[in-house]
Amino acid sequence: KTMNNTAPPVNPERIMQFAWAFAPPLVIAAAVRHRVFDVLAKQTLTLGELAQATSTSSRGLAAIVDVLVGLGLLARDASGRYALTPESEAYLVSDQPGFIGGIFRHVSEQLLPRSPVASIHPEAE
Repeated sequence: KTMNNTAPPVNPERIMQFAWAFAPPLVIAAAVRHRVFDVLAKQTLTLGELAQATSTSSRGLAAIVDVLVGLGLLARDASGRYALTPESEAYLVSDQPGFIGGIFRHVSEQLLPRSPVASIHPEAE
């Protein structure tokens, strides 16, 4: 039983945020790995142009850039061209002095277990 019965009704939003907290670092790491920010630092591009420039599939890249737009790390104009935001330009383009994209690669490759269940219960693999 909670201590405060006058609190507003609860909902699962805050707890559900924990369920998906792993996703943004993985998406950013994928974008850094495939040079999405570096390519867009040179010019705005459509999804097809960006896929060609990064040697990625349009389908997979669409999922990545949609998340990045939602996170405010990319902008998409009315004609479907993608561009960097000031934040991504300063910190996620590899030749910028403030580049911190490597930390996302480190998190995705070194810190996150491949299978969290397997790391707790090896017999689950």
